[in-house]
Amino acid sequence: MKISFLAVVLLFFAGSPAVLGGQGDAVGKPGGAREARPPLPGLECAGRWSPDSHIDLVFTVRRWERGGEIGSELVVWDARKPLSPPLAAVVMPLQLPLACFPIQGSGDLMTVWSTGTASVEVIVFSFNSGSVREVMNASCDWFPEVVYGAAGEPYIVLTFLGWAETPDGCHVKFPEEAMVYRHNGQGYEPLGRFPFLRRFEFLEKSRPTGR
Repeated sequence: MKISFLAVVLLFFAGSPAVLGGQGDAVGKPGGAREARPPLPGLECAGRWSPDSHIDLVFTVRRWERGGEIGSELVVWDARKPLSPPLAAVVMPLQLPLACFPIQGSGDLMTVWSTGTASVEVIVFSFNSGSVREVMNASCDWFPEVVYGAAGEPYIVLTFLGWAETPDGCHVKFPEEAMVYRHNGQGYEPLGRFPFLRRFEFLEKSRPTGR
């Protein structure tokens, strides 16, 4: 029996009074009006995640607060068992997720965060033997790019901005350099730093002869 993704998420939060802040989904008002509570309080992003062909996961990123500290919590659980305890939960000191999505080809989960400054933070997680592990944490100035080699292996490209002077004397930012990370089976290792306009040349070098 297949369960829709939304149903799985709703079942998970419905089984967590701590998340809902109590039982019931509405508060009675005079005259018969009812004020509905948000169905998923604190939810910032959610999605399906299949690290391999043998497991189907659901993940959420939600606001986390404890003892005056504020951040976000990545929660992962088995999509086939929505009422079971989560398989993993990771707390991060970041609050503004821009995107969360699985990386095709490696089975890893990429999360992209606004830091409150001009840069973004890129954190990648892997799932193995029932546990979530951080396999990359780096910052850059632009949204990261994910590209693929001839064999389908993923590369993560991070862009850094520089300053340039225009003919009329104004100073503007432009994409200057890019850092390329290669998936090595366990995590992501830096391949090198390239001029931005030449950031994909490594793909040509990795292409097999005759293709």
